[in-house]
Amino acid sequence: MEETKQGKAAETEKSSDIGGTVKESAARPKLSVIVPVYNTEKYLENCLNSICRQTYQDMEIIVVNDGSTDGSADIINRLMQKDRRMRCVVQEKNSGLFCARVAGVEASHGEYIAFVDSDDTVSVDWFRLLVKKAEETDADIVMGNTICEDENHNKYIYNTYYFAARSRESLRGEAVLDSLMENEGMCFSKHTIWNKLYSRRIWEQSLPHFRMLKQHFVMTEDLAFSVVLHYHAEKLAYSDHDGYFYYRNQNSSTIATGGLEKIKKNVEDLKKSFEFVKTFLQEKGVFEKI
Repeated sequence: MEETKQGKAAETEKSSDIGGTVKESAARPKLSVIVPVYNTEKYLENCLNSICRQTYQDMEIIVVNDGSTDGSADIINRLMQKDRRMRCVVQEKNSGLFCARVAGVEASHGEYIAFVDSDDTVSVDWFRLLVKKAEETDADIVMGNTICEDENHNKYIYNTYYFAARSRESLRGEAVLDSLMENEGMCFSKHTIWNKLYSRRIWEQSLPHFRMLKQHFVMTEDLAFSVVLHYHAEKLAYSDHDGYFYYRNQNSSTIATGGLEKIKKNVEDLKKSFEFVKTFLQEKGVFEKI
């Protein structure tokens, strides 16, 4: 890769442009957990309760209500009354999962950033173990293990998930991005962003690129996020903990149901994601080397 890590570090502004103003560093939570929400009232309370019940307490919970038209807002408001760590970013118009996640990061203050989709849940020790691994290894990205759950509450794990995460040494430098690209989609948990913890540093470096995508964007948005974040990461570590429960909802944006219009939208999003990734890698001078 042509660009050095020193060059990457230089891209970070001395004063962060995310997280608003926090007068004293002591006021910052260690962790920001971001939950984008769009019409998921059926699952939302379980999701948020699983976060509030974490053994790890030093965090803020930022719920991004992305133009929901169901009862999601009522659930959010009720739970905010019970847990003062929770606050809501309201977007009047549905902007899509990509923009909702960016809005959550822009409102965050934590030293670390993590995501939970609003129809998923996490085990009670999920964030404690991710933060512990990040602090022990000084990693910019920490990846945990994913458990799939279907509509009948059956739980299962694909072997490829373990191939991707278990018994793996930490990765450094160019190997971080190389490992993502070499996977070639064999294990989708490599490029999803909800099963990982991120340092604020790499988000500060990545946000200018993400802000260029203004359109409604749902399908394969994780890939667009992950390529940029992995490029800026200096170290990636693995936490061998089965703690993220990914709900395979047949009505979700990533399931090919819903008629021709949804399929066309998904194809458009795929094209948008791949074009974004290609342009970014070309700008960094590494596209031909991957």
